[in-house]
Amino acid sequence: LKTPLTGIRAYLETIMDDGTMDAGQMRLFVEKAYRQSLRLTSLVNDVSILNKLDEQSDYYKIDEVNISSCLKEIEEELALKMKANNTAFSPMISSELTIRSNHDIIYSLFKNLIDNTLEHGGPDTHITIMAGIQQISGDASYRISFTYTDNGVGIPEKSLDRIFDRFYKVDKGRSRKAGGSSGLGLAIVRNAVLFHKGDITVENLPDGGVMFKFDLLSL
Repeated sequence: LKTPLTGIRAYLETIMDDGTMDAGQMRLFVEKAYRQSLRLTSLVNDVSILNKLDEQSDYYKIDEVNISSCLKEIEEELALKMKANNTAFSPMISSELTIRSNHDIIYSLFKNLIDNTLEHGGPDTHITIMAGIQQISGDASYRISFTYTDNGVGIPEKSLDRIFDRFYKVDKGRSRKAGGSSGLGLAIVRNAVLFHKGDITVENLPDGGVMFKFDLLSL
């Protein structure tokens, strides 16, 4: 949190102290401060989501969430980043697949997985998401098993056991953008899976890229 705050303060103090700064330079500094404020907002939101997931409380309203519709929302939000990264997005999900959950949690789970690929996977990546339903014997409940893959640069083997830790950043391989990640995205993914009483694993693919496998209990 200190890093973007320090940047914002530095840019604003420079504007205030430099009485000869022209309008163009001033606008440049304001834009930099604004970008840092967006990063700070994202960090605060990530920490807030993690805290609420930790509490496992009744804060979240449970409803029927359409997975395909949720993924389309995320694709629309990240369209510019996907285009800049030349990333292809192929969710192989039935338009009728739903889960009893909270929309914000499902949204955060998949958005952070996709953001992870965009930030660290390298250019020209292809993201695929598949799902299958597992009915629970003797119960009306069911689990949905998801497989998320990309064909990016992969994750160093020594980091595979730590990528779900809070604030952990891989310093090689998938670190395409220095400072572009808070180190909280995959921690949110894991906690969202745990919220649904599921498990998540990650492995490098033989031909490059990574595969996340996780299952979510319909609540």
